[in-house]
Amino acid sequence: MGGHEAVEVANTVLEVADVAWTALECSHHLHHHHNGPHNLHNSELQKELETLKSENRRLRNQLEQNFKLLNNLSESPVLLNDFPPNLYARLVSTVDSRDFLTRLKSLNESDIKIEFPFKEAAGHLKFWKKKAVGIQFAKHFTSHLDPIEGLAVLSLCRSNFFLW
Repeated sequence: MGGHEAVEVANTVLEVADVAWTALECSHHLHHHHNGPHNLHNSELQKELETLKSENRRLRNQLEQNFKLLNNLSESPVLLNDFPPNLYARLVSTVDSRDFLTRLKSLNESDIKIEFPFKEAAGHLKFWKKKAVGIQFAKHFTSHLDPIEGLAVLSLCRSNFFLW
């Protein structure tokens, strides 16, 4: 077992995140139009919802396969040598740092639209604001420029993953 499987898992996580954001936006859109007059877009919205449900089922199956793969990877003694001994401490200190938490809080309180504009793990996370015409660049985080060599999931955080 090697890094290729970890990249597949990371790609699946990104796909799931993309579908989740799309579903959230769709839900937000439906919530705002729920109290308005009945419009002709209901059948179009229902088709989009069915497409999202189908994609969700496909990704759920893929995640189950990747979960089994991760279990096998975590039990592999070969991988224990691939991780730096202080990886967990470094990840926790990064997430618990005041700067990281301040940035998350400011992004949460702003009107920045957070999307996943990529389909493959590239080491970039981009944030921008939609304007009446075009977009305004807000933040760009670059985790690395090399190929992904591993994936870590912290059990003390909900749905956080880190690529290195």
